[in-house]
Amino acid sequence: MIGPVLTKVLQHAGAFDLDVVENARQLGVGPLVERLHGSSHDPRHRIACLLHHQAAKDVCAALRCDFTILKGERLGEQLYGEARLRPTSDVDILVLPKQIALVQTQLFSAGFRPRDTAVRLNVDNQQPWQHPTLPVVVELHWSIALPTCPQPPAELFVGFANNGLPTELLFVQLLYHFHNHGGFLKGLCDLAAWWDRYAQCADWPMVLRLAQNHGFTGLISWTLGVLGQMSRLEPSVAPPQGVIASFAIGWTTEAMKNCLQSHGGASHEVGMKAQETPAVRVVRQLLLAQIFDPIAPRLHATLGPVLHRLHPPEDKSRGKSHFTMRSA
Repeated sequence: MIGPVLTKVLQHAGAFDLDVVENARQLGVGPLVERLHGSSHDPRHRIACLLHHQAAKDVCAALRCDFTILKGERLGEQLYGEARLRPTSDVDILVLPKQIALVQTQLFSAGFRPRDTAVRLNVDNQQPWQHPTLPVVVELHWSIALPTCPQPPAELFVGFANNGLPTELLFVQLLYHFHNHGGFLKGLCDLAAWWDRYAQCADWPMVLRLAQNHGFTGLISWTLGVLGQMSRLEPSVAPPQGVIASFAIGWTTEAMKNCLQSHGGASHEVGMKAQETPAVRVVRQLLLAQIFDPIAPRLHATLGPVLHRLHPPEDKSRGKSHFTMRSA
């Protein structure tokens, strides 16, 4: 299903121009554009879906604890009615932080190997794993966002296995996914598709209570503001925009437009980042840390970009059978 808000986002992105279909594929929305044009799906997407399905199946069989697979083919079905309309190259599993060591052991026993040797609990929210025969990365998550960001606890999102998140929690997870990447077209399409399908039936009082309790009403304002700029939508449920959120909306929208116009062969994961110098990238990350609500958590969120540079990832593992844990 491609609804009116998603259609407007793709129109704004130039997706109706046949000349940008290849660029749309690089930005992660190729199948959506192909559907709009009425053309057949690229065989590469079919193969990728099969590989992803097998990797997700192997992960589910390996785990003996509560978990949730975020995004993936189930999200494609929830948002677009068809898994292959949302291509993905990894399997994201969310577990409770206290079960990380147990899950690592279970993944290792199933043949997966960690790509990085350390779990940086206070710096990252994931650890990548690979399988010798499946070219799909498994991301082991212990929170839905970087640990320095104000966010609901993982307990709220864990336990749904591969059945997809409930409507309201799915919206929250999509908000943080969009923020994790600093704004990107594929994430905006996911939010637009969610809006088309679920906005009228969502429990908005519950979402806003959750946002107020965990300090992310500004995240809602910023994300829906960007969606509004790219689709001419005026969501009445969005909290009032503060000065910082308004500035961030303008910057993010302009950066997305520049990325879409300049292309440069960038993937959807690094599209905006590829257009920025390292200095500008840090400033943007620091700005987006300020859209959260309480002052203290906002300052804590500011540490994220700093910690990432002070504590780079460990060297790639070489088949080690042990795992290290460190806080920062």
